Amino acid sequence: MSARLTVKEAAALARKHPDTVLKACQVGDLFATQRVKGGSWSIREDSIDHWLDGTPDPAREAVQQFAKTA
Repeated sequence: MSARLTVKEAAALARKHPDTVLKACQVGDLFATQRVKGGSWSIREDSIDHWLDGTPDPAREAVQQFAKTA
């Protein structure tokens, strides 16, 4: 299972500015979750790799597939 990171931690790992990571979360380019709307973002370490590579994120696909069946 992938570690969960804050925006600042994800930015440091990706070598990007925290605002860049935050905006990517907000628009859905970087798969991340919030416990409550407007809360802090939780980003899977694996998702950062997929975001940087431009490859599909299996975690996002699993959530989308679940939403279709629910």
